Amino acid sequence: MSKRVFFSFYYENDLSRALVVKNNWALKENEESGFINKAEFEGIKRDGEDSIRRWIDKQLAGTSVTVVLIGSETLDSKYVQYEIEQSYERGNAIMALKIGKIKNLSQKTSISQSVVKIVGKKKNGELLWFDEIIDGEYDYIKNDGYNNLEKWIENLDKVKER
Repeated sequence: MSKRVFFSFYYENDLSRALVVKNNWALKENEESGFINKAEFEGIKRDGEDSIRRWIDKQLAGTSVTVVLIGSETLDSKYVQYEIEQSYERGNAIMALKIGKIKNLSQKTSISQSVVKIVGKKKNGELLWFDEIIDGEYDYIKNDGYNNLEKWIENLDKVKER
């Protein structure tokens, strides 16, 4: 059963790594959201913060799973934090997928940030700790994401207890 999945990532640092994951997901005829080309992104960015948030909200519509692609600075991005907050509020299953070991266009790898991080606030004002809200954590290379990503996403609903 295919799900519509939102992929959250730090555009400036991890686009090439994120595209590896996206292409794997799309090859298997799944639906993804959250990917944008550079020209479109720059246009939305020029229109300001509200425009970016509206674009994110539109992309999240109809999704049940959010996969946060963790690079070296992903959880520091204010847009990724917004995507996580919104995913949490709408009840999406949330997966942390470390992508630092995927080679970028220069054939270099990086580290993947720790998931122990405050990424925002809940509606009641409590701090939103990323490691406390994720329903699964994997490393794309170490855990063979190419062959397992679809299975991990399908299993998220089974372990989700919110």
